[in-house]
Amino acid sequence: MAVKAQVSVISIILISGIIISLVGASYMWGVPLIEKRTIITEFSNGENFVKSANDAVINIVNTGSGKETLDIPTGSVEVIPDSAADENKNSIILNLGINQPFVFGTEDVYLGEASFNDIESEVGVYGESSPSIISLTSKASGTGYIVPIKLHFRELDTVTAPKKGYKIIIKTVDGGKKTGTGKLSISYGGIENLRGQAANGGDLIVTNVLVQVF
Repeated sequence: MAVKAQVSVISIILISGIIISLVGASYMWGVPLIEKRTIITEFSNGENFVKSANDAVINIVNTGSGKETLDIPTGSVEVIPDSAADENKNSIILNLGINQPFVFGTEDVYLGEASFNDIESEVGVYGESSPSIISLTSKASGTGYIVPIKLHFRELDTVTAPKKGYKIIIKTVDGGKKTGTGKLSISYGGIENLRGQAANGGDLIVTNVLVQVF
């Protein structure tokens, strides 16, 4: 399965320095510089880790083989396989814990490149849309905040004959959700052809990717 990671009608490229909306002028000037730098560094490391995980998955899918292991730089990683009964299924999520508000509100902020026209769709256009979407949000947790950076994989369908769909499927060893703080392992898990199961009615070509955390 050849996945085109380059997209798009309009690309959304959000740079760390821009999206780090450390809420309000009072926060910007009131918090010690060293603390702000620490938060920004942790976020940058987390963002780079998630983008590296995405690159690793795409590379393994495109080559049809291989294994890559990444060190988790900060926070914890949650792997939610496609088989999970969870709204975030087929995703890898890095959860960062910080003690200050980080982004405005709780709406998703999108990182990297994604098609503006279908960024929130579970089915993109093969050859135009990205097979993966990276987003973040923030939520209160006790006296601090959690910033989940989510790498989610979706189906890409052809719009001309022959109708086909392509999808990267995240799997774990036993099919359950996994959490870890040490390393993330990504390896090739083979291809399946699911007859008539694409969203457009054609065959769905699935590339399985086994993801483990330690």
